[in-house]
Amino acid sequence: MRKQLKFVVGLLFVALVPSIRAQQKLLTIDDIFDPVKKVNFNGTVPNIRWLKDGRHYLLANDPLKRDVPRLQKVDAVTGETVPFFDVAKMQAALMTLGGVTDQDAKQLANRGFYQLNNDETAVLLNWNNDLFYYQLGSDKALRVTNNSEEEVGETFSPDDRMLGAAGRGPPGGRCRERE
Repeated sequence: MRKQLKFVVGLLFVALVPSIRAQQKLLTIDDIFDPVKKVNFNGTVPNIRWLKDGRHYLLANDPLKRDVPRLQKVDAVTGETVPFFDVAKMQAALMTLGGVTDQDAKQLANRGFYQLNNDETAVLLNWNNDLFYYQLGSDKALRVTNNSEEEVGETFSPDDRMLGAAGRGPPGGRCRERE
């Protein structure tokens, strides 16, 4: 029995040594550019955005992945992930607004990036030449503009009480106090 155990351990050692040694090999210019043995560096870089608490970041997942939320809040220390917000709630709130179909609301609630307010508790959406405000976790969305003119550069004021955007329209621009 002991001989068999020694044999198995010896076999594992012989099998693993080349693998371990290969991981310690230094990367050279030849390894990178040689047409035959070059290292494959292809892959995707994750789309992340740090949150202001300094401990969490937002991870935008590939839209083709159906088994994970599009936007996840990740704890950088533990790696724990949770959905950043309740997508179904946002979708339902957007569908209460006129002119927003179920498909439109689904697309708006599953974006990989949002214009967040300074407290990171609300979003400002620019869609179909209109701006929409949504307080994360609420049951209500607000259509901020309702015209055919395109709004660009949408933003929150530093104190989050006003929204601003540039666009073609009446002189003086547009600003609206958050309700």
